[in-house]
Amino acid sequence: MIMSAGVRGLNMLRNSCKVQLLVHHRNFLMKNNHQPKNMFMCTRQFSRGTRAIHQRLSPQSSLLLSNQFVRGFQSRTAKRPPHKPVSNANSNQAFVILKYGILTHGFIMILYGGLGISQYYTSRKEEKSLWKNHFGSNESPQFRVYIDDKAMDTNLIKLLASNFAVFLLWKVSSLEAFMSRWFSLSAVQGIRNVPSMILNGFSHKLFIHFMINMYVLKGFMQPWQNREPSQKLEGLSRFQMFFPFYLSALSYASLISLIIKVITRQTIPSLGASGAIMALLSYACCKYPHSKLSLVFIPNWTFSAESGLYGIMMFDLIGVLTMLFRAYLSFSSPFDHAGHLGGLLFGMLYAKYLEDEIFLPWVRAVSKNLKNFMEPSINKKED
Repeated sequence: MIMSAGVRGLNMLRNSCKVQLLVHHRNFLMKNNHQPKNMFMCTRQFSRGTRAIHQRLSPQSSLLLSNQFVRGFQSRTAKRPPHKPVSNANSNQAFVILKYGILTHGFIMILYGGLGISQYYTSRKEEKSLWKNHFGSNESPQFRVYIDDKAMDTNLIKLLASNFAVFLLWKVSSLEAFMSRWFSLSAVQGIRNVPSMILNGFSHKLFIHFMINMYVLKGFMQPWQNREPSQKLEGLSRFQMFFPFYLSALSYASLISLIIKVITRQTIPSLGASGAIMALLSYACCKYPHSKLSLVFIPNWTFSAESGLYGIMMFDLIGVLTMLFRAYLSFSSPFDHAGHLGGLLFGMLYAKYLEDEIFLPWVRAVSKNLKNFMEPSINKKED
């Protein structure tokens, strides 16, 4: 009895080993995408190996086991659909850069187009009696804040309030995922989005980052505080030109940062108003190249604005090179040098070329075309 039981155990072990060998052989065929020529022969060999085990099981269990093995074998050896071709990574990068480049430049032109519309309605308010009766006077009311009998820059107050509000939102733990997605700039596919190109410039997660940026921002707001209309600016004041400039610089700095992130495949997001602040700094240095600047931590050391601008540009250019060749370096900078450099370039181009050659003619064209479109309808209503 013991001998016969041992023989039966050896036979069952041998047959189970045969089943395992057939399963491994089947997996090898499917791994190499090879389909057997005779499905019936493979299935019959497979059934022979399992027949002895099925005899020791109940009819229901035997049928269930056989169906599971055969069904899995036939489904796995069925002809597979052809693999989809893998998209070219370089072409995908070029598409992302082109897409965000078009959106950024379109956004900038929309900002200054809106300024042209505002300029048209401001001039119309001064000319039409309907607008005079509506507002009560020819002068538009101006909102001002006074501290110690000194008028504060309302543009600065708006920026301080908005940046501080976003800073407080970072402190709400339940909003951390929302803030990370919409208020930080990332180049990772599935996370990057268009609104973050602007919203990241109002976002500061650390209080020291917020304080330093707002302190530097206040120092370069002086050229934009003039509220007097200028004929050179198509009847607009430098104060009215500030927010289109600031948002344009912010979007352009984000674009340059995104391009470098896409090229280097960097996954670390960035945030902060540094890009727009660099544009303000660059604009002030180009308009007042002989004015004196100093560092926050070394106030007694002064230098000219022009030399300071070149020094900062060289520093950020070296930083961008370290971002491009970070695979060959053992260190990485914590600053978003690409965004800083984008802001510096925008401020310099704006001061030397963009304002006089691109944006002001665009404002004039929008205001003129809107006037030609609106005034005939007004005349018909008056008749």
